[in-house]
Amino acid sequence: MRQPLMQNRAARLVPAVVLVLLAAGCASSWMNGQQNAVHTAEVNQAGPYEAGAACCAPGASCARCKPPAYCSPWYIDCVDDFLFRKKASRCANTAMKRYEEQSGQELSSAFRAGVRQAYIDLADGSWGLMPAVPPEEYWKAEHRRPAGQHEAQQWFAGYDSGVQWARQDGIDQYRKVATPGMHSGY
Repeated sequence: MRQPLMQNRAARLVPAVVLVLLAAGCASSWMNGQQNAVHTAEVNQAGPYEAGAACCAPGASCARCKPPAYCSPWYIDCVDDFLFRKKASRCANTAMKRYEEQSGQELSSAFRAGVRQAYIDLADGSWGLMPAVPPEEYWKAEHRRPAGQHEAQQWFAGYDSGVQWARQDGIDQYRKVATPGMHSGY
């Protein structure tokens, strides 16, 4: 039986991408335990959640949320997006864990989802503006009841906090591409 064309292409594409990455000598901070130890030592232990704390003020080290490097002579959009989204999600998880440890409060799953989405959105180049509607999972009939609406509000609250925390972690500093008009210090 003949496979659909798209499935056949996908089956060939995945191994090809893996081979290209391996041939290019891919390495990143999350693959190398020694490198990770250096990054961990640079983390501001106060965290971004205390008043006045700024992990990524100009000149500060932002290693915790630095996008992972991959070795390739080419810009590979899907690889770059995947690695940066994964790093943003991990940074969000770290921020939420730190918040829970400092506050002694457990965050709801809807709040956590909002925080994670904010980190990913800022990593993707968003300005961090609140979405007009929550994700589709909150559109179901069960979420139109008061209890469900509370979950959607938790998602919005998480998104708002996530934008603040992501900026303190410096996520938005890594979305800039150099242009001829850019000068250091601007």
